[in-house]
Amino acid sequence: MLDRAGIERAKALVVTTEDPDRKLAITLMAHTLKPGLRIVVTGQNDPRGALLQRAGASEVVVVDDLVAEALVGRLGRNPRA
Repeated sequence: MLDRAGIERAKALVVTTEDPDRKLAITLMAHTLKPGLRIVVTGQNDPRGALLQRAGASEVVVVDDLVAEALVGRLGRNPRA
């Protein structure tokens, strides 16, 4: 799949599949095929994020953290009248 997608020409890869095992496999394969590739992956939690980073992810975005930040950010807004 990564070869057909043109990983050899890619500058970056974003992995967002819901399946955590598939996410790990894609990250590991992409890093193996192109070690310098920037790989950004969504992760379920910090322990899983650490595993994804060991597999080659450049950055792991924990979705729950993004949602929490967005919710807290809305607390500072004026409520709709």
